[in-house]
Amino acid sequence: MNQHSIVQMEEHFIHIDDRSPVPKYQQVINCVKEAIRNGLLAKGQRLPSINEICEMYPVARETIVKAYDRLKEEGIIESVKTKGFYVARTKTEDRLRILLILDTFTIYRELLYDSIIEYLGDRAAVDLDFHHSDIHSLESLLNEKAGKYHFYIILPFEHERMQDVLDILPRQKLYLVNRFIKGCKERYAGIYQDFKNDIYAVFVSIANKVRKYHHLVFVFRPSCGEVPREAVAGFEKFCKKEKISYEVMYRPFSGKVKKGEGYVVVDDDDLVAVILSAREQQLETGSDVGVISYNESSLKKIIGNGISVISTDFYLMGKKLVQMMLDGKRECLIISPAFNDRGSF
Repeated sequence: MNQHSIVQMEEHFIHIDDRSPVPKYQQVINCVKEAIRNGLLAKGQRLPSINEICEMYPVARETIVKAYDRLKEEGIIESVKTKGFYVARTKTEDRLRILLILDTFTIYRELLYDSIIEYLGDRAAVDLDFHHSDIHSLESLLNEKAGKYHFYIILPFEHERMQDVLDILPRQKLYLVNRFIKGCKERYAGIYQDFKNDIYAVFVSIANKVRKYHHLVFVFRPSCGEVPREAVAGFEKFCKKEKISYEVMYRPFSGKVKKGEGYVVVDDDDLVAVILSAREQQLETGSDVGVISYNESSLKKIIGNGISVISTDFYLMGKKLVQMMLDGKRECLIISPAFNDRGSF
């Protein structure tokens, strides 16, 4: 079977595409929902078993289990012991339909997605798609999906045409998440991070730690979509105001870390490179060199003795967005990050 093939089940409604950025479990969820909407699946009709899907396509059993569990949580399917999975209901007019459009599906985006799903519960069906920070992809998506959903949640990106593209949708149905771009804050509701002021405030709060180091380095890959350039502006604002020597490295980290310097790292690959460089030189983080990373992950809890992080609660972000949407509120709320000190800076 070709790696890039699209496999169709005998039932002709489940399609799994290896090339798609949509997680495979979400592809299965979307296929079942679409089959119900199109009348291909009737109430009480049996779905292919987990083993049947796994036999037809080399996908992990846990993937199908996760998809079917989500569909059960939404009340769309039910399981009958020893018999299998069946369509529980086909009338979904009473449930909200929501389209979530992200740039990509990182661990942090998954936290946001899981939070939205959990707090909506069986009140809504959520479809997931991606724009890949490409304005033409987003425009095509919105033209195709306009009028098909009760609400749209979009993670925007900086582009001169962004407002025009977003205006394809009615503003009362649109919520922006994670960041607001220039001009959008006054036009659209949602929850965002104020990257420039947030990172400035974090550094002000740890100014005593910062002064241990004679030079700061912000390792920032422009291609990293998790943290926009506004964060660099906030870092520079702090350094200039406090008269601290600094530099911004707009490329992957290379070379050696230097004793007495502090490093702010966004990309996980750069973080590993910085830690390895310090270890090779027998430099201790938190004393010889300082290291701060952006956004929490399990990896950062165990590297060395743990890495201090500037991290946003994406789970809380999803919860507050759902509350705002269900309450019919049109607000612009800020979710500020916290500094989790593990002694590496």
